[in-house]
Amino acid sequence: MVLGPPRTPPRSSSGAAREIASEQARGIVLLALGRRAERCRDLEAAAAAGAEVDAAANAECPALGPASTCSGERWGGWAGNDSCASIAKLIVPGAHRECRSDADCVRAGTDCAPHAVSKSSREGYGSVPLACTDSAAAPCASRPNVACDGGCCVVR
Repeated sequence: MVLGPPRTPPRSSSGAAREIASEQARGIVLLALGRRAERCRDLEAAAAAGAEVDAAANAECPALGPASTCSGERWGGWAGNDSCASIAKLIVPGAHRECRSDADCVRAGTDCAPHAVSKSSREGYGSVPLACTDSAAAPCASRPNVACDGGCCVVR
């Protein structure tokens, strides 16, 4: 007779696979949380050193300041191929839409995917690829007017 820990019955391969997948997912979540905490520490240190930190980071790093009350918006546009799909998934952070008056807002994007952002955030949107337009679609009507509505820039 061999003494030792009690033997557990063999698991089904699908049960073992689910358990392994669950452990891997838990590890990925912990890794992501660790990276976010490290990123927040770096941003907090930069802010303490006087560097300008994008207010969009406040949503993930509360120590930097309050999160925006404006909601984020998908950049949008036609997503009919891989490059257009990746552009369409981009998010305009709510913090980039904050305003106090209509004069604080400017238009970004295209006629088919217009967005209103704060003047202080406009510079960053010059490097964002324009949303793709479906070549089979009719032209989009221009919507050039922007306004500050409830503290958030909107397209009218």
